[in-house]
Parts: sequence; C-alpha cells; structure tokens
Amino acid sequence: LYNSLSNCTSLAVKSLSLTNYTKKEATLPGLGTDTVANLIPKVEGKRFYLVFGMNDMGLSADTFGQYFSRLVDLIQKSHPDADIYAQAVLPVTELKEQSGAANGFSLAHVKEFNEALMQVCTEKQIWYLDIPETLVDENGYLLTDYAQPDGVHLKVSGYNKWVSYLCTHTPYSKNNPYQAGSTYYLSEDMKNL
Repeated sequence: LYNSLSNCTSLAVKSLSLTNYTKKEATLPGLGTDTVANLIPKVEGKRFYLVFGMNDMGLSADTFGQYFSRLVDLIQKSHPDADIYAQAVLPVTELKEQSGAANGFSLAHVKEFNEALMQVCTEKQIWYLDIPETLVDENGYLLTDYAQPDGVHLKVSGYNKWVSYLCTHTPYSKNNPYQAGSTYYLSEDMKNL
C-alpha cells in the first residue's frame, strides 16, 4: 500500500503518529522488523518526506510541534546531509469538521498544527510543503471529490494530486524519474484500492 513509488522506501505503519513511532514496528526488506525510530538511521536516503498530523489531532499544536521537532532531530543526527520535507497537515472535509471538531478535526486545529510545523521548519532549516490548492475548496476544506467517506483520508485521485504537487514543488533532480516536469500517477493496481 505504501510503496508504490519504485525509487523510494516508505517507512509507514497503519495509525503511525508522532507519539508512537518509537514503539510502532515496521518491516523493511533487507533491514528486518524494528520500531520506526530504530529503522530511520538504517534507511539510506538523501531526502525524507514527513507526513504526520491526522493521527495526532488529539494533541495541542505546541505538543505536536515538540514531537515533530524530536523526529527531525533524529533524522538530522543520523542523516546530517539529508533534505527533510515537512508536508502540511491536510484539512478535513466540512462534514468531518461538523462531526469531529471536538476531537481536533477542525480547520482551526489543522491551521495551528501547520503553524507549528512551519516554526519547526524555520528552526531546523528544513523544507515546508504547503497543502496543494487543488485539494481544497475556497474555504480551505478538503474537497469531497478527493476524500474518502471518513472525510480525512484521500482517494486515489487525491493522492495523484498530492504526488504531482510533490514532483513540482521540490528542488529539481535529473535522477528523479517522477519529476522531470511531468505528472506522476499511481499504478493501475493502486487505483483499485
């Protein structure tokens, strides 16, 4: 599910969050099974794209920023020359906000999280990648066309927009087959998920 791009390693686990990556285990070919925190130093790479937030909505923005900062410290310690990209926390649909605001699923809370992310990015001198404009409506809510029925997760069409955004909003690399000024789309197998 997580490794549809052939030129990267996805270190992902269901329900991974900034509060549990030191306990959650993942399995990577050639590296075995260990906690995500313990696998990070073992992963080879020059670029790290970090996506957190939805599983952390119960935290305050300040706590979210502190946990995110610790994760960046871990990556910078083990990969001092790597570029790190903090991807903005995606908003939820308007309907999800109506039913989930008490649990942190609101545009206001997402905005606070993204402000905390930007602060960490400034302090740690890492890249901040904003929300692709094509995924949100004029009020900033996640468009239902791209959202799963839960109002939080993306459909394949939303992931296609997101990956295309990443390919056009990061420094150019001639060695990246997905960049080259074109749009990347998920494989046919992935579209059926």
